[in-house]
Amino acid sequence: MSELVLLGCRNDSLLGYLKALGVLRVVSEQSDNAARGSWRGAAFVLHSRLDESELSSFFLDYYAPTPIANPWNNGAGFDGEHNWKNGKTDRATGVFQSVLATTAARWAAYRSVVRFIFTQFVETGIRERLMNDGNKKDFIRELRARVPEEGLPWIDAAVGVTADDVAYPFLFGGGGNDGRLDFAVNFAERALEIVGPTASKTSRLLFLDSIFENAAGELVAGAAIGQFSPRHAGGVNASTGFASDSLINPWDYVLMIEGALCYRGSLVRRLGSGRSRSAFPFSFHAVPGGYGSASAAEEARGELWLPVWDGRIGSAGISDLFRRGRVDMPGDEKSPTVRAAAVATEAASAALTAGAALGVRGFKRVAFVQRNGLAFTASVCGEVRVGEGSAPIVSSITRTTADWIGRIRSSKSLRGGQVGERLRVFDDCLFALASVGRPSRRRERDLLAALAYLDFAVARVSPEFPGPVPFLPSSVIDLLDDGSVHHRVAAALVSIGAESIGKRLRFDFEHARYDAEKSRLFYDRSRSPLAVQKLETTLAELSERRYRLAHGHSDENWLRGSYTLGTADVSIVLEKGWDRESLKDLADFLVGYSIVNPARNSGVRGPDGSPPTVPASFAVIKVVMDHPGARDVRISRYLNADDSRRALHLAYQRARTISALPFPVRNVVDAEIDRARWYSAALLLPMSFDPLNYRELLGAALISKPNLDQVKQYLSTFSQT
Repeated sequence: MSELVLLGCRNDSLLGYLKALGVLRVVSEQSDNAARGSWRGAAFVLHSRLDESELSSFFLDYYAPTPIANPWNNGAGFDGEHNWKNGKTDRATGVFQSVLATTAARWAAYRSVVRFIFTQFVETGIRERLMNDGNKKDFIRELRARVPEEGLPWIDAAVGVTADDVAYPFLFGGGGNDGRLDFAVNFAERALEIVGPTASKTSRLLFLDSIFENAAGELVAGAAIGQFSPRHAGGVNASTGFASDSLINPWDYVLMIEGALCYRGSLVRRLGSGRSRSAFPFSFHAVPGGYGSASAAEEARGELWLPVWDGRIGSAGISDLFRRGRVDMPGDEKSPTVRAAAVATEAASAALTAGAALGVRGFKRVAFVQRNGLAFTASVCGEVRVGEGSAPIVSSITRTTADWIGRIRSSKSLRGGQVGERLRVFDDCLFALASVGRPSRRRERDLLAALAYLDFAVARVSPEFPGPVPFLPSSVIDLLDDGSVHHRVAAALVSIGAESIGKRLRFDFEHARYDAEKSRLFYDRSRSPLAVQKLETTLAELSERRYRLAHGHSDENWLRGSYTLGTADVSIVLEKGWDRESLKDLADFLVGYSIVNPARNSGVRGPDGSPPTVPASFAVIKVVMDHPGARDVRISRYLNADDSRRALHLAYQRARTISALPFPVRNVVDAEIDRARWYSAALLLPMSFDPLNYRELLGAALISKPNLDQVKQYLSTFSQT
């Protein structure tokens, strides 16, 4: 068995990929049923008993073109009996008359199908009657039921008949045509040029050029190729002049269409959709994200994904792969069954989790976008790598938010403006993850933050629809733990109010509230959320707000967190040089975690017996603000006003009123505070009330360091207060 590396059949373009499928399909069905195909880098490798010479001889001397005809389209060669009997020779009619005029055995199936359509549907007037009455669906259904079997592959690839209508795949435009370009007429014309009765003398050179990319044959000018290969289509600025005609290799077009027949549609039930629809393999609604040239303003038909597999696969395996050509999204608690991904981002999520277990290592994304006047072109827009079911973050987000995001995509009023931009950022983050196909905490965190920012943007412009995104499971926070102080600080802050949903930090950042009676989240435009962009100012204002609410409602849930910090982390927050990048990292963690149910982990404390790790000035303020009977909201207000002297003086006075302190408090009135607002922000950090941890804080605030029994006695006064 020989191995032929077909450099002209590459998976980095739609044309090259479809040619690879076409070569394997034709060789397997017409010459060597043991042939196999694999990928070596981007190039296709044909494993067959045919060597290079035998392969070219087979295609030139024996290849039988698949019958392809579009009698359901006008201008496709079947527009009336008079066109045939009266010898009217418009181009389309002339092409199929040339097919009928062939005598070689390789054209027998083609002749049979074309003659059947003419005698059974055109000559009888059935086609004209049904088409004039607008019953194209009925005509296609009857055609498919009666046409010879050789004609079925093209019909199933070009159209799909549902219970209600006719569906068209992204790959073949409006049912085998793209505007005035009819793919069937073009295919027959190109096939006649290379294997017809008067085939070109350069056909062999053109075949070798198409397959092995040796640039040996002379290309054909003026022959259309449609949306499949923009670089061959010509047009404005396509050459050194103002415009250029198209230049194509007829073998490229013929093999491309032969390969495209693998994308035959099938009637399947989209699980979770509640109705049947015609589904074409690996076809999804387009998403303007994940690639640099994406634009929400341009019209797109959809996306076609090109599966790239590991190992060798034969024609039967290809048929099975495309017959099952869908990726499935796992269900959630409300809908435990899987459902087929319908949108490109859903497919990317499924590919990263467990929804693409088809022996595929990845997909090439091809978007059909309108970029040349009214014409659509196939643009390769990235790659999606299949994961090994090891992306639980993506799975959690997908299960919880798929319907919510789907409602945003379906709303014309929400797709533009700030919401549209945030939706694109979310899509970009998801495809950035999918492009590597493996877990990345940084990219997963970016995805989570993008989802939260999208929710915040929707809340600002759409107070009723679609409602806030549901809280994600608490496991998300644990899964994103990268060991950084940013993670621990954000996790601690968003755990404030864990015992009372309505008191969580999420509602400080977006126009939303929680209705306890209905157990539902609502957008609420009457609330004034804090902007997260200036994190130091945001946290300082948040601290003052929270202490005021705790005092006004006598409710410690406004301040208490289920995830607490030790003095070592508080020290890092106070002393670390928080540059712009560090603040952005913390903001992304904080925003992302705000839409997650708080984790219920214990805090991290410093080592036993370690020296005080926080400044005495902060320790005194923190001891006062932690104590329900001593705290004074004015301290936060003074710090936010950058009046640290008054804040320290008041904190010292309030600390001296705490009779339960085992030793006198340090005099910090004259201490220097460089960043008073950052001090105010740090006050909100929930600290562990573990005696070992709190002893360090008291040790920094008091003249003498207390022992554990004294700390325990002091902490017991909190509950008494």
